[in-house]
Amino acid sequence: MPGSIWTQKETEKLIQERNKSNGDDVAFSRRYRCNRTVHAIRAKVKYLRDGGLINKRVIETPTPNILFFDIETLPIICYTWGIWEQNVLLENIIKDWCVLSWSANWEGDERIFGDILAPKEAMARNDERLLGGMWKLLDRADIVVSQNGKRFDHKKLNARFIHYKNTPPAPYRIIDTLAVAKSVAGFTSNKLDWLAQETGVETRKSETGMELWRKCDAGDSESLAKMLEYNLGDVLELKQVYTELRPWIVNHPNINMYMDVPSNACPVCGGGLVDIGRYPTQNRKARSVRCCDCGWVGRVYAVKLEA
Repeated sequence: MPGSIWTQKETEKLIQERNKSNGDDVAFSRRYRCNRTVHAIRAKVKYLRDGGLINKRVIETPTPNILFFDIETLPIICYTWGIWEQNVLLENIIKDWCVLSWSANWEGDERIFGDILAPKEAMARNDERLLGGMWKLLDRADIVVSQNGKRFDHKKLNARFIHYKNTPPAPYRIIDTLAVAKSVAGFTSNKLDWLAQETGVETRKSETGMELWRKCDAGDSESLAKMLEYNLGDVLELKQVYTELRPWIVNHPNINMYMDVPSNACPVCGGGLVDIGRYPTQNRKARSVRCCDCGWVGRVYAVKLEA
């Protein structure tokens, strides 16, 4: 299953097959037949090569930097005369919101990492140090995957970057799994936990409640550690949900634009395509194709594919 842990038998077979080949990793990953994405195979080859178990490759092939990330924020604290449909004046704000933590993961890397405010930073709501690490990740990324990122995470981060007079990170494409789910399906809820449940993704996050945010705001070390653990779980969940939704994403960034691969490679994951039938359009004849790795279905024009 894509995204699952490699078994010893799979690893031994991969080492054996890769050491027989002397070509580049992209070509090998597309030829190697197993129930794994091209990205997963390439990442595993790199990991084994770094450990000296696989021979050094001859050709270096660029791949897109795909970043999965999520942030948590501390809420606004204010004076209010009621609890229903209140308009809070700016002078009644006691503490403005700030970024509390972030977690992230790179496609092809099993490590999930993150950072959270130190106790003194949380009490002072000083997130400048925290934002420095997040800015560097976004500046390096080609494609960024997040849940509700277009409406929340990216705008919140940009507000804090501007506050601290940071320049914009290098341009990147955004994939918002909430927007994807909303546009292609009619789930009862588009929240990440519900999407994980509906797509069969295992959830390993710890429970949270408003009391945890209160303790984090007070600088409680144990609560801050628990919050970071929760945040890391969000990214693990996000990555797996994205993998399940990926073949359904309309206008997914074409990763072949970042890679040296044949023109008939899957634009979503770089895998091999097979012809599955005709796809006539109003003005041109096309062919329907399916990716052998991720399951994406699309169309191509005047490209010879294996039947």
